[in-house]
Amino acid sequence: MSSRLDQPRIVFTGNIARFNPNHPGRSNQNQNINWLRHIVAPHLERLLDRPMADVQWREGDNNLYAALGLAPTMEAYLEIYLGGYNDRLGDLLLPQFDGALVVGFETPPFLLQLFDANDIPYIDVILGPLRFFPDLVPAVRSNVPEVAAALARQCLEEGQIRAIAAWRQAFFAKQALPAYPAGTTLLVGQTNFDTSQVSNGGFVDLTHFEAEVSALAQQGNVLFKPHPYVTKRDRREQLAMIGRHGIEVNEDNVYRLLNSAGIDSVVAISSSVCVEAPYFGCAARTLIDYPFPFATAPGETGSFYNVWDKLATTAFWAALLDRECTGSYSLPPGSLAQSLGQSWGADAFAPTTSRPRRGLLQRLLRR
Repeated sequence: MSSRLDQPRIVFTGNIARFNPNHPGRSNQNQNINWLRHIVAPHLERLLDRPMADVQWREGDNNLYAALGLAPTMEAYLEIYLGGYNDRLGDLLLPQFDGALVVGFETPPFLLQLFDANDIPYIDVILGPLRFFPDLVPAVRSNVPEVAAALARQCLEEGQIRAIAAWRQAFFAKQALPAYPAGTTLLVGQTNFDTSQVSNGGFVDLTHFEAEVSALAQQGNVLFKPHPYVTKRDRREQLAMIGRHGIEVNEDNVYRLLNSAGIDSVVAISSSVCVEAPYFGCAARTLIDYPFPFATAPGETGSFYNVWDKLATTAFWAALLDRECTGSYSLPPGSLAQSLGQSWGADAFAPTTSRPRRGLLQRLLRR
């Protein structure tokens, strides 16, 4: 095992500055840190005899904002997130991570900067952009070259991704999907205040791109697909802007839309749908740079690799940590999505069975 990985303890963490916009005193990321620890810790315990701890947002006064004398506002959050307070946060945070191998969930830039500046090894996990798989596809990165090299050997191959996409297309091949005018563009909505939608130091939504939306509407038919987890109240301003340009709102499942005749391009601020769309024959364009760097060559440190369900196996972590593994634990298929209770639209691929008509059912029961 690399000397950088041979640390006396393991610390799980994540975006400890992120709070619930509707409840500024509460974290909405602690549950993700806990989820990752439950998924990963059994494998690390088997491979490494190390104490484990976590660094999370603490309720009340024991959090970053109190330490910095800041109110928990979205403006303050972005300054912290982008590293604006790192000169003051080092003394507070470094003792919590010193001498640790850090395993993080969506680790924010300000922590990655602190880890790199102080030679603290990390393995960072996100839920990757490929949501059409039978289970979630986590993506993993590290600042340790040996781990990055192992990730390159463990990651999904492009051919595997295309084969899964073709399998999903086969699911729709015998379904009667709606057809749209040739050249239709699908404009995809996203959740509010998501850190994938940070540009020029601030949060953006579609209302910041009205000129681009207007240009799309003038070029041809456009459908707006709202994000399913955003309420109508929270998308009110976007819907008003969409309506001004005569764009139709379409609530159908995004994978049904990607497989429908006539839709040949996708536009979004930074949605993962723009990563998926080319696998279903659609061109894709984001209005800002895609926020997560994926590796373009083997062994890139700081870049993500898609690993699918390997994340929840002992063999995967043994390969990353260069440890011997005499047998690998794993979870049942679909366990990651099930444990999070979210499918991000992949429920469209669930098989459906026709239900007998009421009259027929009653006749059968009388027999």
